Order: sequence, then structure tokens, then C-alpha cells
Amino acid sequence: MKLQLRQTYPVDKLFTVSCDHNTADAMDIKANSGDLVAVLVQKDPMGNKERWFVDNGGELLFILSDFVVYFIEFLFHLIYYHFNSISDSLMC
Repeated sequence: MKLQLRQTYPVDKLFTVSCDHNTADAMDIKANSGDLVAVLVQKDPMGNKERWFVDNGGELLFILSDFVVYFIEFLFHLIYYHFNSISDSLMC
């Protein structure tokens, strides 16, 4: 599904789920930390900007905006922390 999302949406629409999101409502998506989603609309039909409409590659549902970060930002943090752990292991 991640590949499908990356091929379908531009990178500025891609977000990574930052922590597990359990459904509070039938229209909410169940997502795990690290899942990739594409944000289609940054609000729900009632105008609530804390609940975003997303595609997880199989369903179109809602997720709380606090539970997602930009995919690029997520990748940057992975690379940064990986690089720092390698640098630390090279130190005498």
C-alpha cells in the first residue's frame, strides 16, 4: 500500500502516522505508528481542522491531525538519528 500511495500522490500530500490511532468513530481510520497516509483534505465536512480526511491505500477515512507528520519530515528524522547513531559508534 505504501508504494501505491507514493505513486498516486505528490510528496506534499504524504504523511506518516506518528502514534497508534484507534477508531473513536465509524468514520475514523485505525492506523499504526509508521503507517503512510495521503491527506486529501485537512478538515472534516463540519470544518473541524483537527480531523483530516485521508487515504491509507485501501480506505478513505478520518484521522486526528495530531497523529500524523509530513512524510519528508519523518524521513529526515530517520536519516538524522541513523547518522548520529553511526557517528556515535565511530567515536573512541
